[in-house]
Amino acid sequence: MKKICFVALLVLCSTFVYGQSFEREIFVAGTGDLLLYTLSNNIRDIERAIHTRAGMNINLSDIRWQLNPALCNNVRDVMTRENVKFSMTTYIRSVLTVNIRRVIVNRRVGDNWFIAYWSELMI
Repeated sequence: MKKICFVALLVLCSTFVYGQSFEREIFVAGTGDLLLYTLSNNIRDIERAIHTRAGMNINLSDIRWQLNPALCNNVRDVMTRENVKFSMTTYIRSVLTVNIRRVIVNRRVGDNWFIAYWSELMI
C-alpha cells in the first residue's frame, strides 16, 4: 500500500525530463481536464517533448504563431510563476467513432500569449 501512495505522489510532483524542461499537471477550466504540460524556455526541449509524447516531428522555428489572449488562466499562471516561455500538451478526443490527437504549444513573449496546434487522426 505504501508503494502505491509513493508512486501517486511522484506523479503529482514536477519531474525534469528533457534538458531544462519539466512537467506539471494543470487543470484546464474550459474543458475540465487535468492535462500533463511540458514547460521550458528552450524551444528544442518542447520539440523533443512533442516527438516523445505524440510521435510527431515538428520544427517550431518554422511555424506561424497565432495570438491567444484566451489562454487558460491556470496555464498562464504556471508559466508566469515558473518563468518559462513555452508549454505543450497533447491529448486524445473521441469525436463520434474517431479518435483525434491534439498537440498544443503555448508561447509567452512579454505580456502576449501565442498558440500553435496540430490535430492528427488516429486510426
